[in-house]
Amino acid sequence: MLNNETFKVSAECTTEGNDASGRRRDCDSLEDEYNTPDGYTLNDRDLKISQSYNGSDPNINLTWDNFIELVPGSGYKVPTTVRLSVHARSPRGHSGQRGWNKVTVEGTMFNLQQIKANIINQLREPAAR
Repeated sequence: MLNNETFKVSAECTTEGNDASGRRRDCDSLEDEYNTPDGYTLNDRDLKISQSYNGSDPNINLTWDNFIELVPGSGYKVPTTVRLSVHARSPRGHSGQRGWNKVTVEGTMFNLQQIKANIINQLREPAAR
């Protein structure tokens, strides 16, 4: 059984209100980055994404990077870095409303030593039967 640690990245931006002519505004957040501690990798397949937005174009830019090969020679690579940024655009109209986009991404990390121990134990189990 694996004991999973968690990670979280968050990003948000809020636009200025539309001007009197109805010209819409947009914004881009700063990028939030999380790097795993040595000996860990990110699980990029099981995420919880929370989003709150107003307006249109509430884009989420989630990227994975710094991949390592899980088992040497397998070709199966897993990320050790995740980055998040968001984009928002104000709503249509002349009301001066602001647009926003607030996103949090939560997930788990795997301890590489635990993964290797699990693989070895699973390979040994059939031989023990």
